[in-house]
Amino acid sequence: MFRFLIAALLVAAATGALESERSVVPALFAFGDSLLDAGNNVYIANSSARVDFPPYGETFFHRPTGRFTNGRTIADFLGKFAKCCSFPFFVFQFATSAMHLGLPLLRPSLDPAANFSKGANFASGGSGLLESTSFDAGVFSMSSQIKQFSQVASKLTKEMGNAAHAKQFLSQALYIITSGSNDIGITYLENTTLQQTVKPQEFVQGLIHEYNKTILALHRLGARKMAIFELGVLGCTPFSRLVASTMNETGCLTQANQMGVLFNANLEQLVRDLRSQLPDMKIALGKTLNIFTGILNNATHYGFASTTSACCGAGPFNAGVSCGRKAPPNYPYKVATGKKPSRFLFWDRVHPTEVAYSLVFKQLWGGDLGAIEPFNLKQLSTMID
Repeated sequence: MFRFLIAALLVAAATGALESERSVVPALFAFGDSLLDAGNNVYIANSSARVDFPPYGETFFHRPTGRFTNGRTIADFLGKFAKCCSFPFFVFQFATSAMHLGLPLLRPSLDPAANFSKGANFASGGSGLLESTSFDAGVFSMSSQIKQFSQVASKLTKEMGNAAHAKQFLSQALYIITSGSNDIGITYLENTTLQQTVKPQEFVQGLIHEYNKTILALHRLGARKMAIFELGVLGCTPFSRLVASTMNETGCLTQANQMGVLFNANLEQLVRDLRSQLPDMKIALGKTLNIFTGILNNATHYGFASTTSACCGAGPFNAGVSCGRKAPPNYPYKVATGKKPSRFLFWDRVHPTEVAYSLVFKQLWGGDLGAIEPFNLKQLSTMID
């Protein structure tokens, strides 16, 4: 009885505090790559960058959804923060269930049943800021995603029948973006010829130029609240560690991490410039590298048994064979089938587990300036345009 009363008091206190800080975001729109993709590539007939097979999705959805993880991504947590296994104390679970925008899980924008009245997810796994990135994999680049959103914005305006109302709706919606890792990891680092002719700084500047075009395009289409996420630890994924080992490096892949740091520094400067250039737009910059670095340095505190190997896959770091794929005959390594994902930082050789996403989301939602600046997602969601 006493435990119940304490829980009730804590929930009541949390509810009272939230009433004065309630989100005014009517919709959520997501853009980018596999870190946010909710399954768009499943609807692209010729796409080879898809994970619509077990054991993807098994932890939360209990089936493959096209998400490149075992459950939910940051976009899912942001829309509706459901209880997750990473929060053991039941009162804390219940009290934190209000940490979201109160929106339904975003459907992939290509889903024929998608209803855009609460937003949509345009992200496409394997995509990048450059048209050439994963072009042969049949994915939608960032510019293609923006074109799709433009069509959706026009459709919503017609459905509302009031241009002023539609403008207000789009200005109060929240837009989240993460992109650039595939441009660096695939287009640049896997192309030795390109590396010989284009310096890292020059390549990154080209990516930032495309990022600038993306943000300006969204602004023209009505976006006024935006959260942009930096790149994480590109060189410390299981696959990068596998590559590093083949190059006689110990630990993370140095070149990938250096490129990520370079990209983040240029992105931070771009965001500063855009805040001056677009004073009517509120832009938050998620310091994803800081967050992941903190998790890596305090792995046991967060309950992770491994931050180097994938939960699902096979080979060194479970990265030699992709998650859900059959290993070659007589393969000398045991296949990891994705058991106990909450003990792993990475689900497959590139993507985090649901628990890892939940930890990152918590920092982006309510963290300090070391996690996201100049305001966190909770603060951004309550700002009135």
